[in-house]
Amino acid sequence: MKVLEVLNHFPGETFIKEHIKAIKLHAPEIHLQLAYTQTPFTGKITSPIQNVEAYAWPNYNLMPQWKQWVQTLQYPGNQWYKLQEPQRRLLNKLKPDHVHFHFSNLAIKYGPLCTELQIPYSFSIRGTEIHLLKAEAHDTNLQQLKQAGSKAKNIHAVSTHLSKSLQTITGLQSTVIRTTLDVTSFKPVRLPEKNHWIAVGRLVWQKGFAYLIRACALLNTRNFKLTIIGEGPMRAELEFMIKDLGLENQIKLVGHQAQKELLEYFGKAEGLICSSIAEGFPNILVEAIASQLPIITTNIGDIKELLPNNDQVQLIPPASSEAIANGLQHWITSTPTLSIQTQRQLASLFAPQKHAEAFVKFYGA
Repeated sequence: MKVLEVLNHFPGETFIKEHIKAIKLHAPEIHLQLAYTQTPFTGKITSPIQNVEAYAWPNYNLMPQWKQWVQTLQYPGNQWYKLQEPQRRLLNKLKPDHVHFHFSNLAIKYGPLCTELQIPYSFSIRGTEIHLLKAEAHDTNLQQLKQAGSKAKNIHAVSTHLSKSLQTITGLQSTVIRTTLDVTSFKPVRLPEKNHWIAVGRLVWQKGFAYLIRACALLNTRNFKLTIIGEGPMRAELEFMIKDLGLENQIKLVGHQAQKELLEYFGKAEGLICSSIAEGFPNILVEAIASQLPIITTNIGDIKELLPNNDQVQLIPPASSEAIANGLQHWITSTPTLSIQTQRQLASLFAPQKHAEAFVKFYGA
């Protein structure tokens, strides 16, 4: 079965690359091809995964402004307008049996083209996309998602929490397949620095970094360091908070880091903090546990279902600087132990083979 997966960025997010590797290794019945929308290249491009064909999906953002504006217009028949001719040519060339869009906005935009060409399609729904929806009849995004979902062969949700949220807001049913991680690849050299903690994620409101920064100001000690790894639109605001609270010597924003550098931070950190106020299940928690890091995390989404309180994990309420500060203070004055049971549990839940087998059924291979 030929499956074309359409992604946003080249070479793609880590959780998508792990998904691709799992399919390649454990699902021989699927002939996987990739298409990236955000790339300046044309034609065939070098794939980040060995022996997987990758193509440049004609880039909408490289179109002239007037063509981008025309594509936003809603009128009968405009989904067949020749502005999508490059995408039509690519689909006719590759002849996939199924197209999967890794983000719902791609399905909204290109799902009608698949329907026109009689190619079954599916898409993934992720936390950020759900959190931006409004359960109101006049919300354009909601109506577009409903339309794309009604035509899709299947919808993939990355967590039970997101699946239920999607059904509540849109009435659409979805299949839960959790992300995957080969935990054997996360084995950093552990040389932790005392009272040095890390947080990882895009600098957006959902990650709750403002609460985390304020929590550092509430600690009874200044013998504490926090490194926030990630980039995003809230950088200027967070930098102002750090300076305003006099925490420049304790908190560092180091921007986005490649996998190699991230593992080095995992090796140096004493623990990881997840301060999110809106999530399904953050992949960074699996990576942290595989790296033998103690965790303080907000109790949201599917986290409680998958990570019960134990010697390695502290669950705290969301949107509370006081709760984060109390959790940190507890571990500053004591030494957390590592839960082998938690590591084995997550290794099983997020096993690449289980993930690949689920997608074989999802695509109907």
